[in-house]
Amino acid sequence: YMTPDNTNVAESCHANINCNGKVLSLYNTILKISNSGKNQSIIAREKRLIKKTVEIDLIEDLSSQTSSSLNHQEYQLTLKECELAIKERELKLEKEKLELAKLRRELSLNGLND
Repeated sequence: YMTPDNTNVAESCHANINCNGKVLSLYNTILKISNSGKNQSIIAREKRLIKKTVEIDLIEDLSSQTSSSLNHQEYQLTLKECELAIKERELKLEKEKLELAKLRRELSLNGLND
């Protein structure tokens, strides 16, 4: 049905919807129109978009914080590995020094006994 110019648009929509034989109240029809996504007001759509954007930003911030904390942990592990390698080298050098000192003592004792 065409909407006549001299009547209320909501009543015309109600008449168009009701032509199938379904008995719908005018109030329910108006609610269905206002609740459908394509007919929502611009403000409601803007609010939803802002909320989605904020949620996406929060997720990105959390993921970047997680990745930065992981990078920091990797850096700390690398530092500890380097420190352990240095200590290992120092212990190895100390052991070699002790072995050299022991050999010198043995050589000097052997030289005195000969």
